[in-house]
Amino acid sequence: MAQKNGRALIYLESDEEIPGIIQRIEQEKEAAITLVVPKASVVLQSVINLKLLQRVSGKAKKDIALVSQDAIGRNLAAQVGIPVFDSINAKIPVLEPVAQSIEKDEIIEVNMDKKSKPPVKVHHFQEEEAPHGDDVSELTESPVDTDESENDDEDDDVENNDTDDTDETNDTISDEPDDTILPDKGEQSQRPLRHATVVSPQTVQRDAVSTLQNAVQSPPDRSPQKRTRRGFWFGIIAMSCVIIAGLIIFYPKAYVKIVVPGEAFNQTIDIAGKKDQKEADLTKSIIPMQVFEVEKESKKTVSATGKKNVGQKAKGSVSLTNVWSLDAKKLTAGTRLTKDSKVFVTTVEVTIPGATVGLQQGQIVTSPGKATITIEALEAGDSYNIAPGRFALSELPADQQEKIYGETSAALTGGSTQEITIVSADDVERAKESLRTEIADGAKKELTDQAKGLMLLDKAIQVETISATPSVGVDTKADSFDLTVKAKASGATFSETALRDVFLAQVKEKVPQDKELVLNETSQDEIVATVKELDTKVGTMTISGSIKTKIGPKIDIEPLRAKIAGKKQSEAITLLKSVSGIQDATIEIKPRWMFGWTPLSARQIIITITYT
Repeated sequence: MAQKNGRALIYLESDEEIPGIIQRIEQEKEAAITLVVPKASVVLQSVINLKLLQRVSGKAKKDIALVSQDAIGRNLAAQVGIPVFDSINAKIPVLEPVAQSIEKDEIIEVNMDKKSKPPVKVHHFQEEEAPHGDDVSELTESPVDTDESENDDEDDDVENNDTDDTDETNDTISDEPDDTILPDKGEQSQRPLRHATVVSPQTVQRDAVSTLQNAVQSPPDRSPQKRTRRGFWFGIIAMSCVIIAGLIIFYPKAYVKIVVPGEAFNQTIDIAGKKDQKEADLTKSIIPMQVFEVEKESKKTVSATGKKNVGQKAKGSVSLTNVWSLDAKKLTAGTRLTKDSKVFVTTVEVTIPGATVGLQQGQIVTSPGKATITIEALEAGDSYNIAPGRFALSELPADQQEKIYGETSAALTGGSTQEITIVSADDVERAKESLRTEIADGAKKELTDQAKGLMLLDKAIQVETISATPSVGVDTKADSFDLTVKAKASGATFSETALRDVFLAQVKEKVPQDKELVLNETSQDEIVATVKELDTKVGTMTISGSIKTKIGPKIDIEPLRAKIAGKKQSEAITLLKSVSGIQDATIEIKPRWMFGWTPLSARQIIITITYT
């Protein structure tokens, strides 16, 4: 059994009779019971039924209350003394019980004689509804004292008789002392008539009049099935009315386009992102950012493009001359000499003697210092087999190169060309960069999943190479090689809403006071955000936001909606054009069966503003 607010709940059917209800009350273990009664229930059709329930509950020491939406039933229950609530959750009765004084000489007579016709038709229970073997006993502990002996004689005179299913019990209201019979568990009582003390005659008369009025307003042949059918059709009609009203109020839409004079408005604003920022700062243009990381490893096979000449180097003998200084000039092995843009090097260390000065035929004569050494080409190739001539020592200062130089009397020979493909350092670097890009692209989805709805720009990802290992070494002969790169991708993310709020807050400060920036539903696409600076290790970034739009005179849309709601299309357009700042206006109304009338609800009017 369900409970609410410490009370047991008993849900009744609309056609449930009194005997069954009494039995359910007696069987309930809880002392506090709430009867949930539907509209037009049988138990609410008669005040006698409600009094019987009150008597039985009192005898069984049960505290009963009613929950019902039946207005008449509520009033009857309150008159009887049963509290009434409007819902099972309510804690305060919607109708308090009417205080009544009970006098012993005020009674209700329930006559079991079939020949007697009641002055007022009231609901009653039949004897066949009581289980066989059950006793029909009195409601009160003892009969009325004034008629005790008469009642006893009357009980003795009543003939024992098992009634069939066609027997009926007629209830009447009388001034004679009598009790009301109720079915009770135990042996079946053979006493069809008992006496019970009830409420005052005024209350009984009022209840009788109410019952007569209900009988006149609700004809006896109106069965629950007919009431159900009538309620069904009433519900269909009511639902149809609600649907039609909803269609008229909420389905139509008016699409209003307002044209106002506009002027170009372009702005670019830098917004800072910081990892330690808790919330967006509109005044300082700072938004919070989060850094997410993912490690990935990628392998790629790359073609080698390096070339190497493994032919022979040209060699030859060169005579070195020193007329620059009287001091000797020492040249280390590998000293470069150039001729015809070809580079040669000394194979060993050499010292060029200093120049000497002497007199010859009365003239001062300078004799250069000379030394001979073997040189070879810096690289292999037959192009180094050059003709004899002068070689410059390119490593010496320019003024010394004229006085210290080399010279050959014969062509250099022995150079040959033999080119092979090798893995160059450039090949490795290009492959590494390609894999870094692939890792960044692959990591973007994983970083986006980690960010859970935050914005991750393409250039907001930094890739740090942890290791790059080629399958062969640099300068090794190979047509291709494998490169394995392990890298860590770091993505700087931020809230798109925070960026938009900060950006627009800064942009609106630059709008003149007599103008406004109107952003429609697609205006977010007009804000272009790019990463200007990024340092995921420190947790900072700079985002450059730019917008290209127009500004125009201030237009308050909400009053316009209310102003044209429920108006004829032509009238609404005239009203819009009369507003200062509006150059033109058009209205499209859907559906067509609105016959040119705007929706009654202002919320169904969609207004967009365009600029000339």
